[in-house]
Amino acid sequence: MKIRTYRRLGLRRWTVFLMNFQVFVFGTTMLSNGAAAQNLDFQEPDDVAGRRPQPSYDAQGIRLSGDIFAYPTFGVAGDYQSNLYGSPKNAVGDLAVVANPSLTVQQVRSDSRFSVFTDAQVRRFSKYTRENDEQYTVSGAFSLDRAGGLGLSGDAGYRRFTAERGTVANAFQSGSPLQARDFHTNLSVSKQFNKLRIAATGQYLRVRYDDAVLGGGTVVDQTFRDNRRIGGDVEAHYNVSPRFGLAATVGLSDDRFTDPNPLTNRNATSRRALIGVRYELTRLVEVAFDAGYRSYNFRNKAYADPSGLALHGRVRWYPDALVTVRADLSQDTSTSTFSNVSTVTLTRADIGTDYEYRRNVMVSLRAGGSRERYEGINQATYSYWSTASATWKANKWLSVTGSLGLEGRTRTVAAAPRFSGFRGGLTLRLAR
Repeated sequence: MKIRTYRRLGLRRWTVFLMNFQVFVFGTTMLSNGAAAQNLDFQEPDDVAGRRPQPSYDAQGIRLSGDIFAYPTFGVAGDYQSNLYGSPKNAVGDLAVVANPSLTVQQVRSDSRFSVFTDAQVRRFSKYTRENDEQYTVSGAFSLDRAGGLGLSGDAGYRRFTAERGTVANAFQSGSPLQARDFHTNLSVSKQFNKLRIAATGQYLRVRYDDAVLGGGTVVDQTFRDNRRIGGDVEAHYNVSPRFGLAATVGLSDDRFTDPNPLTNRNATSRRALIGVRYELTRLVEVAFDAGYRSYNFRNKAYADPSGLALHGRVRWYPDALVTVRADLSQDTSTSTFSNVSTVTLTRADIGTDYEYRRNVMVSLRAGGSRERYEGINQATYSYWSTASATWKANKWLSVTGSLGLEGRTRTVAAAPRFSGFRGGLTLRLAR
């Protein structure tokens, strides 16, 4: 199970994604080069657009001791949103200034990798100051490669975050930002058996929400959403040929909520089973697709048990040395914020491209959409987003990013209204 918390690709969310993606990849997906090549796991090559090292422009870091380096950064951004509250009408916009310091400390060796990452975001609005918030992350990750094809990796982290308005996580259209805290940890063990690779992953996640304070000062209790999840997956990959492989995944998760009311408690168990293919069409096109069955079973019989098709997909295309195209299909089921809806199943598709216009100029385009199915009322909404950005690296220490994006929902269901808006921003980033 890959936890994803970025629902839209606006400037601030895209900036957060980039900072946390480096920790996620570092801690949970790095295997030995030999294992990755044998198992068609499609780890993106380092020498492609969006990932290619640029020694003349990349931060050097600070050597702390031996092979341990620290990479401090500081970013400041201006971010304008035209529909701050995700409202269907009478939308209001505002400009925010976001300060974003971060620090990564890492050690990389041939058979082991360790990292610690921390960052903070302080956001201040010019007019609607009630939307001001602070967010931060502290996390660590490791990866070990051992003889005989044995691999071990894991990560753990704590976050204080804001649930974005207009998403399935936050339908409130007034009041203070809805904030929450989570702690997560993952541990994965993998073993290579010639053409077969088996990996087992265990996860723990605990989430605690603050109460929502609406515009008139009304407090809406959110403790019914506080929960902990324990789960695990077992994956098997078998190489039929050097460019074609088969995959199978089974998983189980148990959700326990702190809500003491037996009439509203949403304790549940989820199950999933998928089979798929991994195919390297050419050395420039890689395709992965999985399909199967998922179910979500509540202990409280007042809630319907959603089940259905489970999907996951990924395409990577490298048409030339300066262009990378990425497409992803994902699916996630989360607890609903509405009393008459048990869960929301989010099926999401993203496509994007990175183009190295010059050695120090990167142009990126992103677009996506999602279907949000509200179980219990058998209705669905559709959301969309797109963004265009350009990053100019002046030198090893300074880069500037400008972006412009659109986002919205196409129909209204329950308290999730139809809306649309745009946002744009400019980010100045200093690195050492």
